[in-house]
Amino acid sequence: LAVIVVIGIIATICGVSVTSTINNSKQNAYNQQVANIIKAAEKWALEHTEELPEEVGASKQVSIKQLIDTGKLSDYPKNPMSASEPMNGYVKISCNTNCVSYKYEYIN
Repeated sequence: LAVIVVIGIIATICGVSVTSTINNSKQNAYNQQVANIIKAAEKWALEHTEELPEEVGASKQVSIKQLIDTGKLSDYPKNPMSASEPMNGYVKISCNTNCVSYKYEYIN
């Protein structure tokens, strides 16, 4: 009986560890997908400077579809957090001080 209890405790510890590792891997993959989407939006912005915001606090939304249509992404990125759903949000491009630089933020 004591052996069964010990095996149960070990199995529980291993299960929690594996679940944690899987969740961390999914989060890392999601963060990488977001970085790729933002990089695509930065490339889009270089070719569409006339569409970028010109006032501090103003912003422009660039959808995943726009990034695909302009060739910056080849397809809707897969969402590692939810294998059945693609990432179909948008990138919010905001004007920083004096619009010398821009902030890029993925919104799902």
